Order: sequence, then C-alpha cells, then structure tokens
Amino acid sequence: EQDIAKVLAQARSFLKRPYNLAGKNSDTGIDCSGLVQLAYRAIGLNLARDAKQQYLNGNLILPCVAEGLQPGDALFFMGRSGLVDHTALYLGDQKFIQATGGGVTIQSINPAAQDYFKRFDHDFIGAKRYWW
Repeated sequence: EQDIAKVLAQARSFLKRPYNLAGKNSDTGIDCSGLVQLAYRAIGLNLARDAKQQYLNGNLILPCVAEGLQPGDALFFMGRSGLVDHTALYLGDQKFIQATGGGVTIQSINPAAQDYFKRFDHDFIGAKRYWW
C-alpha cells in the first residue's frame, strides 16, 4: 500500500506538465507511457518505455471492466490501428491521471462526470497490475 501511494504521488508530481511525445522529463514534457514508467520507477520497478510494451507485462485485471480497478493499476486504450496507443494510472474514486496533448491531467471514468474521458467508452481494453 505504501508503495502504491509513492507511485501515485510521483505521478501527481507531474500534474500540469506539458505533453511531449516520447518525453519523460518533467521540464521538457512527458507522454503517457513516460508518466507510468516514471511513476513506477519511484518504487524501483522498471517498466518498458512504450505503452504497447507496458501492456505486455503485469497481471491482466478483468479486461474492459472498470469495477475491478485498484489505485495504481495501469489503464490501457486501443487506437484506430487496433494496437495499444495510450496508458494512464488509476487513482481510485473513478479518477485517473494521464498525459495527453493537453498535458498531464486528472480525468474521470464516470460518464456522468464533467471531466469524463470519452475514449473510455470505446477504446478502454483493460488494466494491468504490476504488483500483487
């Protein structure tokens, strides 16, 4: 539990940082997989750099089912090509943190929320848990 709190605190430290494709630096910007990678590095876990590669590791959590999510789970989304193209970290309480074109933000998986992430409807393919 303490480790996951460290992961989430590290991820939150990047809030409002700019987006930079392939970025993994808090000064020049960060992308989605860089955010997840750096967050987990806070507890000594070295994840792959790319979202597609990150999806290949960890334990699958009920694909496409949000009810089984726990804080720290990595969320994965499929792009138009049919491949994983986006990842984020679940914070709990139907919120997650991600890096997109608008920078690092917190959004909701609740369709009724004002900050709902619309890609959750059709692109969410599952979550991975990197601890047990």
